[in-house]
Amino acid sequence: MDLNDKIKLAIRWAITAVIVVVVLIILFGSFYVIGVGQVGVIFNQATGRTKSVQSGFSLKLPIIEQLNVFDIRTQRIDITEDCASKDLQLVRMKTVINYHLDYTKVNEIFTKVGRDYTDKIIIPITNEIAKSLVSQYTVENIIVKRAELKDAIEEALRIKLKEYFVVIE
Repeated sequence: MDLNDKIKLAIRWAITAVIVVVVLIILFGSFYVIGVGQVGVIFNQATGRTKSVQSGFSLKLPIIEQLNVFDIRTQRIDITEDCASKDLQLVRMKTVINYHLDYTKVNEIFTKVGRDYTDKIIIPITNEIAKSLVSQYTVENIIVKRAELKDAIEEALRIKLKEYFVVIE
């Protein structure tokens, strides 16, 4: 075997290796699995369109389509707020929210808000509502009317977060 044959053989092996790598990327990038309690949103980078996909095994276009998975099961978030009472006393409040995403609207959540909906929507709205409602009570009434304040915060959160397809439980 002379030098030209060795070069040609090396080139063939290199081309074959590149083709195998490309085929493997395409093959493994084409499949995905959405678990139970999850909804996927596929974003097509070529067209800019999105579509929701339910639980299960499916295919997508590798490189062109990007999969984003959202958990639609009940989630919990603990938020601590520093609020001012009606008599201008500092009140540190801890709010615990159990929520889930409206699975029929996950596509819109991804399009309008993105994946970090907790930091962009839930926490700021909770802080805003807690501060505005706590400011209507004196410190004494916050303790005495705790259940009333809790119900008012919960109802305000339910109404406001519904606009963003987040369901309070």
